[in-house]
Amino acid sequence: MHHRLRSIALALMLGCCAAGGARGQESIEALARAAQAGDAGATVRLAERLEWGRGLPRDDVRAFALHTKAAEAGDALAMKCLGRMYNEGRGATRDPAQALAWYRKAAERGNAKAMNNLGSLYSGGYGVEKDPAEAVAWFGKSAGAGEPVGMMNLAAMYRRGEGAAKDEARGDELVKAALARTTELANTGDIDAIVQLGRLYYSGTGVERDRAKAAEQFRAAADAGDPLAMMILSRMHGAGDGVARDEARAVELCRQAAAMNDPPAMFQLALVYQRGAGNAVAPDERLAGEWMRKAMDAYLQRAAWDNIDAMRALGWIYADARPNLSKDLTRAAEWYGKAAQAGDAESMYQLGRMCAAGQGVHRDDATALAWYRHAAELGHTDAMRALADAYHTGTGVARDESLATEWAAKARQAGAP
Repeated sequence: MHHRLRSIALALMLGCCAAGGARGQESIEALARAAQAGDAGATVRLAERLEWGRGLPRDDVRAFALHTKAAEAGDALAMKCLGRMYNEGRGATRDPAQALAWYRKAAERGNAKAMNNLGSLYSGGYGVEKDPAEAVAWFGKSAGAGEPVGMMNLAAMYRRGEGAAKDEARGDELVKAALARTTELANTGDIDAIVQLGRLYYSGTGVERDRAKAAEQFRAAADAGDPLAMMILSRMHGAGDGVARDEARAVELCRQAAAMNDPPAMFQLALVYQRGAGNAVAPDERLAGEWMRKAMDAYLQRAAWDNIDAMRALGWIYADARPNLSKDLTRAAEWYGKAAQAGDAESMYQLGRMCAAGQGVHRDDATALAWYRHAAELGHTDAMRALADAYHTGTGVARDESLATEWAAKARQAGAP
């Protein structure tokens, strides 16, 4: 462990860090020295930098090891982070039971985010039996402890009448409180809160939709070294969405995120080099291939840990021809199948489409319908519409206009156009 911490500091001194400037490097070096000296708080803060690629290239294995060390030393934030890494399959094989155990330890020590995460596990039935009332209880504890995401999740439960009596007025109050708390935290420089505030402005959740204000928040987080914010802002510049259209800036932000070992950024940069980007970037097959290999290596490593996002991404990549990769629908179906079996609604829907079309698998309308149903029950609107179409046409199931109308209505209620 000491050798790893010295390696991090050495890499910084050699200039591998692409964000933060001299003061950012000194800060990370100070964290590394404090962590090496046994400071649990410094250890978990350093681990978070490695986990999210903030000022240091992402390294799930090192982040997991550092979170484990701090969690075993009794740090509640590390316990929450370790729970998240087990829950997602990052740095170790996805293990919902371990996630539950670490979240509970962190929650018992007062960590509000862990309380919210426990609520999410009970709400979705991940690693535990689904229990909406227990979810409401944990979301309530999280909200009471000042966690804005807990407030938003509790609001959603009240609005749906799930786990508690339906109360839209209470839901509206909680959304307003969440917005105020998120703004308060963002003003202190909390990067997670800054990104969340950007999302709220972008979607118009609890506040009037304002893409320009959303871009301001994402820019602040990107300037602080957050790869997720960089990628969101990159897409906004590429589309002229809330900001001036600027392909050169979009590409530069993508490069910055890719340099932090962010898999989606590496994949996107491969596509940029494959297609070119106006006057900003000329097509370059060599660079497209290099970045595609890096992205694939990262996704395959995470998929080996049963990371759902990685398995879904691999399905999508193989479903279409990518730089240095041929289209392979059989592999696409395999990866979508693994993610679907792990509970991913989007992969269930995509696998259903492949079964319906006989792509990568034998055509099977009944199996397609079953996957659509699983995805629809998890709230996937396209799957709801696919079910409605199946009942309307009698594809894979007896024709039933009543059920067709019911699923079409559910899709509209869930926000489908």
